[in-house]
Amino acid sequence: MTGQQIFLSYSLEDGRTARQVVQAIEQKGWPISWERLAEPDVITTLAMREALSLADCVVVLWSRDSIRSAEILDEARYGRASGILVQAAIDDAPIPMPFLLDEPTMLTDEWSVASLVRNVDRVLREGGARPVDEKDVPTIPEELTRETLSRAETHADEGELEQAIAIYERWAELKPDDMAAVRRLGDLYLSADRNHAAAARYAEVAEHYARSGFASLSVETYQRIVELAPEKSAYGARLEELQRLRQSERDRPSSVMSGVMFSVAAPLYVAAGDAFSLDLWAHAEKDLAKVADRVASPAPETGLSSSGSAVEARLHIDGLDVVRPEQAMSWLDGLGRSRFDVTTKPDTASGGRAGVVSIHSSGLQLARVRFLVQIGAVTQGLEIIPSRQERHRRAYACFAPEDRVRVRERIEAFEKMSPGVDVFLEAPELRAEADGLSQFLEMISSVDMFYLFWSRESVASSDIEREWRYALRLRGIDFIDAIALDPPEVAPPPPELATLHDGNWRAGHEIAARPLAPPRIEPAP
Repeated sequence: MTGQQIFLSYSLEDGRTARQVVQAIEQKGWPISWERLAEPDVITTLAMREALSLADCVVVLWSRDSIRSAEILDEARYGRASGILVQAAIDDAPIPMPFLLDEPTMLTDEWSVASLVRNVDRVLREGGARPVDEKDVPTIPEELTRETLSRAETHADEGELEQAIAIYERWAELKPDDMAAVRRLGDLYLSADRNHAAAARYAEVAEHYARSGFASLSVETYQRIVELAPEKSAYGARLEELQRLRQSERDRPSSVMSGVMFSVAAPLYVAAGDAFSLDLWAHAEKDLAKVADRVASPAPETGLSSSGSAVEARLHIDGLDVVRPEQAMSWLDGLGRSRFDVTTKPDTASGGRAGVVSIHSSGLQLARVRFLVQIGAVTQGLEIIPSRQERHRRAYACFAPEDRVRVRERIEAFEKMSPGVDVFLEAPELRAEADGLSQFLEMISSVDMFYLFWSRESVASSDIEREWRYALRLRGIDFIDAIALDPPEVAPPPPELATLHDGNWRAGHEIAARPLAPPRIEPAP
């Protein structure tokens, strides 16, 4: 093992413990790179990166300080991806997932340091997870495309699993949020009889589910992981934790997200036959008084800008006519506003009229505001009227695999605008699994909104029909937000969904066909 290099990753605050580890490693005759500076210059940074790339073993010391270091997290990810990571915990700090799954050594005394050194020796002897010679690994371009993954699948079909794994590992390194690719990487490791590597990749997928609020899918995935690596106690502990979380989510009513809130300004009473204006305001909670002042004392409408606005509002009031039911949001002094003109007929009966404003970003609904307008004897002035806000926290994207690119572009733009909304995008992969049916039915039951991407391909899909019919039966028409990717002549809507888009799917397609606006929910400069 002469010439093998070790890289030590640690926080400067843990220098005393780091020196003890270095002394124990140097006693074995292994060269180790461990010098760190509080403010490294360019040359030092490049030298550290080179030392990391040449390392045959990466040792990470976790502590309350190191878990907050982006640099140390990057070094740990590199070691884990290369199969050469050895970890140790200095204190009781919560070790980031998925590193916790590898059960770090607790450094409490000289015996635990000796255990750490034995783990280093094991990694050096096994040589990490690099079973393929570099000459056998296909060239992988920096700018990866889906054709690159097609090449990987060709390798897999021909039994060249390690070549396929190498490509997918590179893809996962550059695109860590592509959970479909990470899941496929786990499948390839499993086919290669590398159960521990498969379990580690599946754990990343399971944690993605957990972060996105889909506890049930995370539990299902961890159950599979525990079967693959039963000796890893951390997997079992995480499974139990997620099972408790799933039960608590079932017992807890959903709550409204914090952040931007919406208020409705309209006459509380409107006389039959009169026209009136209705404003939807977007503002921080602390600015509600400012909105009330604007409503009570309207200022000249100068400086308002809707250019580049990524937010649109759509208004519907039972039995009343909205002149232009869709309006972009304009911004001034940190407040957003959409104004609607509404008319009533002379024979409109007195009483309450239910109204709803749906708020959309990148064509997807992110919230709804419900209110009542009363038809009475006289029309009153604008005021903030009682309303109920519904913010969506989780959503299910139903789409055909052929539409993945169009859907992903829209979802990515939407999530930049609405980071508090988690959208499940892996329905096509889930449908292909043997137990996918029960999983996605439970998934649909757990979300706040069902995004149906309607196209020529989705019209012909029995899977998509089954999903939207289940969603419709489960929660009704208001649960479904249809995005008309293709015009109705190409993708006619089913009769059960014809009332969406106020019955005008042509207008719905025109909305979906607009260029995606830059994500912005703030006033124009």
